[in-house]
Amino acid sequence: MLLLLAAPATSSRNATSFNPSRASIDIGQAVVVQRDGKIVLAGTSRRGSRYDFALARYTTNGKLDPSFAKGGLLLASVGRGASGANAIAEQRDGKLIVAGRAYVSYHQSAFAVARYTRQGVIDRAFGRDGKALTAFRKPEQGKFSVASVSGVALQRDGRIVTAGVTSDVVRVTRVALARYTRVGRLDVGFGKGGKVEIDSGPLRGVGVRAVALQRDGKVVVVGYGSTGKQNHFTVARFTKRGAVDRGFGNGGRVTTVLGHWSEAGAVAVQADGKIVVAGSVQVVGAGTQLGLVRYLQDGRSDLDFGTDGTVLTDFAVQGPPAVVIQPDGRIVVACGLNGPRRFGLSRYDVDGALDPTFGEVGKVRTKFRAGSAARGVARQRDGRIVAAGSAGGDFAVARYTTEGTLDRSFGSGGTVITPLGPAWLPRGK
Repeated sequence: MLLLLAAPATSSRNATSFNPSRASIDIGQAVVVQRDGKIVLAGTSRRGSRYDFALARYTTNGKLDPSFAKGGLLLASVGRGASGANAIAEQRDGKLIVAGRAYVSYHQSAFAVARYTRQGVIDRAFGRDGKALTAFRKPEQGKFSVASVSGVALQRDGRIVTAGVTSDVVRVTRVALARYTRVGRLDVGFGKGGKVEIDSGPLRGVGVRAVALQRDGKVVVVGYGSTGKQNHFTVARFTKRGAVDRGFGNGGRVTTVLGHWSEAGAVAVQADGKIVVAGSVQVVGAGTQLGLVRYLQDGRSDLDFGTDGTVLTDFAVQGPPAVVIQPDGRIVVACGLNGPRRFGLSRYDVDGALDPTFGEVGKVRTKFRAGSAARGVARQRDGRIVAAGSAGGDFAVARYTTEGTLDRSFGSGGTVITPLGPAWLPRGK
């Protein structure tokens, strides 16, 4: 679902360089480190009433990559109206899969997936002219029917799994998945004609924030689901063919009650098959904290992790976090922090304890020149960690050493801020 965003304030940029005619609001949502070490940040750019897919690619030292799209920046209108990207993945051949949502009519949005070459050019061999738009149910008279991808994962055979939600905006939220072949066609061997939409049974009312694949091909989605009047961590699993996996948890769903209210926002599967989920938790008298839960393969909480399978970290979390698991089993989480808004980064040992060798007793706070929030995290082959999101309405990236200090060889002292406003100008919009 598209969000209406406020116009950027002049205080979010250097007053001597800010030019309203070049302004845009840029929200970074996901990041990938390519096999050659280059970093790609994906999200949404808004200028006026227009919303587009937005990509920025950086060289290994944090400079915009001139060999990608136009000077390292790419804006793309997908569908017939507003569009925006929430997820990104790299294929083995270096091509980029970018997924989110796009309006296909005034009252309806669809799952939107686009593929780009290593040079940042739309790959017209994918889907229809490089894009795959998947609408679900038609809107009722005078109402909306929206669909949005929250996460994307690539199978070993190259097929593409997307997960997110469909909604009528007002009341109904449904789990939705779609799987595509390597050429961007709906995979008829998955769900019903390539699509899954759940509005009944244990998964009724569940909202999806992220997706991951197990080694056996099963699909794990996480987000939120109601337990009475409050939402809490919710995990669901589907078979390789898109059916609800009834052997997982309670009929395919596990709900973990944390604090007064909680919502899962990220998931990763360990090498041993255990499932790590991260999200935000409202604790009475202690505000919003970062929560982690680790599950066994059957959906039970892993009692060897934290306290009865859960960990709460005193981080004032803002928005959904992102998670990546290191080869040694340690867990890295990136998030936005409230008051003042910053990038937050934390690392945990395999048992869920904060890693004392990382940052300040396991935690790092990075302040940009304006309010900021990390939404994506990735690990380089050399162990350095990349966190990405937004700062003051611009794309923002930070790179850290393996010890959790800013990598001064990257960008300006370890951080990069990139406005996408100038990329809009040649289009005259």
